[in-house]
Amino acid sequence: MNAFGTCSSSATIPISKRCVEKELGVSNQISSIAIPLGATVNMDAVSILMSFMIMFFANACGISVSISMMVIILLANVLLSVGTPGIPGGAIASFAALATMAGLPAGVMGVYISINTLCDMGATCVNVIGDMAGCVVLQEKIKLEEN
Repeated sequence: MNAFGTCSSSATIPISKRCVEKELGVSNQISSIAIPLGATVNMDAVSILMSFMIMFFANACGISVSISMMVIILLANVLLSVGTPGIPGGAIASFAALATMAGLPAGVMGVYISINTLCDMGATCVNVIGDMAGCVVLQEKIKLEEN
């Protein structure tokens, strides 16, 4: 609920850490590294969402995007998603760069900004769940010595 309401991966770090430790049995050693790292670089849902939005707006505006341009946008999107801050609206600057690359008109930004919060709510939830799932997988794969 916190991820959905705040649209911020960074704001959910303490809650995610507590949940994976108390509810899922992940050790503090793993959660202390995986949760903050995931909150800063795991922006997969936002990256996928922006790729779909670029193609949607291109089709809506009647702009033909070639396969090679799609690949370039996808690669740029992956790189931009790593640097996207975990705050509400953090992906707006990345979307502006991608929209320019795709040749979209400037008016598209206004539409994107108006629906960004709704999209960001779901994307943040997916990212945070992915961070917690990563902790569980690491817990299963890495056998830590008990002190």
